[in-house]
Amino acid sequence: MMSVSAKRIFFWGLFLLFLLTAPAALFYAKGYRFSFRQGVFVYTGSIAIRSVPQNIEILLNNKPVKSKKINFINSSYHIDGIRPGEYILDIQSPGYNNWSKKIFIHSGNSYELWNVILTKKEIEKKSYDAPGIEKFFISPDKKKIAIAQYGSDGEFLVKVLAIGSGIATDVFSSLEYKLAPDKENIEWSPQSDKIIIPAVKDGTKRYFLANIENNETVNLKDIAGTDAIRNVRWDLGKNNWLYYLSGNNLFNLNPESKELKTLAEDIASYDISGSKVYLFRPSDGIIYRMKSEKMNDTEKISSAPPLDMSNPDFQITVYDETRITFFNKNKKLLYVYNEGIKDDYFKELSGNAGGFQFSDDGKKLLYWSEFEISLYFLRDWDVQPKREENESRQLLRFSSQIENVQWHKDYEHVLFSTDKKIKIVEADYRDNINIMDILNTNEDNSAFIADSSLNKIFFIGEDRNGKNLYSIDFPEKTGIFGLR
Repeated sequence: MMSVSAKRIFFWGLFLLFLLTAPAALFYAKGYRFSFRQGVFVYTGSIAIRSVPQNIEILLNNKPVKSKKINFINSSYHIDGIRPGEYILDIQSPGYNNWSKKIFIHSGNSYELWNVILTKKEIEKKSYDAPGIEKFFISPDKKKIAIAQYGSDGEFLVKVLAIGSGIATDVFSSLEYKLAPDKENIEWSPQSDKIIIPAVKDGTKRYFLANIENNETVNLKDIAGTDAIRNVRWDLGKNNWLYYLSGNNLFNLNPESKELKTLAEDIASYDISGSKVYLFRPSDGIIYRMKSEKMNDTEKISSAPPLDMSNPDFQITVYDETRITFFNKNKKLLYVYNEGIKDDYFKELSGNAGGFQFSDDGKKLLYWSEFEISLYFLRDWDVQPKREENESRQLLRFSSQIENVQWHKDYEHVLFSTDKKIKIVEADYRDNINIMDILNTNEDNSAFIADSSLNKIFFIGEDRNGKNLYSIDFPEKTGIFGLR
């Protein structure tokens, strides 16, 4: 039996041990770690990761991270208690390509990675009945695809494919006309019941209006009374009405009633944003907005023209009245008008642009040439990695030609095709930029469309029977809270 003095010694020993360990435990709970090299407690940092797929293994300097806390609200992993310093972060998942980046952990700060994407090593493809396909266009209701293709006899065909059933219906055919070779596309009506087909014959472009429901097709020149029609668009505010340019005038046409209105003169191009129509006048290089359908009833939006107006044939693309691009296809000039939060900017982004695309939130502009992809930030981006308004940054440069460039649904990744592959590149420029293959299409610079609402990529691929239409699920489908 322990004596009284022994009990006292044992008690005071425990008390002394408590006094020595309690501060250390408290410091540890608060995020401090003891540095034997420095001989002091240092305040640690943390890492937050949200990834696709969700089921991942995380390694720091090739050592697995055992403690991972999942946040079910935003489906992210949080790793704390990391000593400040430089690390190699690897993210892996069975059946997926590895992702890696050098990161720097600072005291009291979290290194955030909200948009990590790993691509599958093998991916399942679904094929559709569309042999000889050249281009395709998804309807606004996401239930149909308009397919432009050529038959074995050279006949130009347009079919509408029901995505669910895979059944295709002919809506247009011609041995005389061909699909217009420029970037003016087949355009669906807002109700997904009609399409506008741009076609050429003997060097002259014409537009055909095909009704999907009754399978009737009309040549718009027979209604407008002229072949000199260009830039045909649907009127988003009125059912069955169209806009088009003829000469330097903008017209509004109802093909069913054949009612025709002249809306504005001295117009080089126009665009529709929301319910508003914006006009570019080559005489002064200024953007105007239509106030009503009265002739030339407009209000001025921009205050200055592009710097180079030697060729005023600019096509405007309007996100809203504060964010507008000017694109001259002949000279490949790309200007941006940005009425920002901090200041107003009117600047040339590229003298060799091949195309561009706004992000859905209007904070970023993606633009590219044959070999380069770049980003311009129209507003501050406060999520890591932080970017500032009016900042431009080259994302990548390839030695082979780049085509079909487009935003991924998170607007922190860009999709593109090159060398018979569809690839994805992250916009996180901290350390190396991860570029991953999504799939091999066996088709040079395969045309594809990434549809975020369907979580699919539709693409033109090639097999032993020739070109056809395919789709894959991308990004992968996940369950509740993003878990597989």
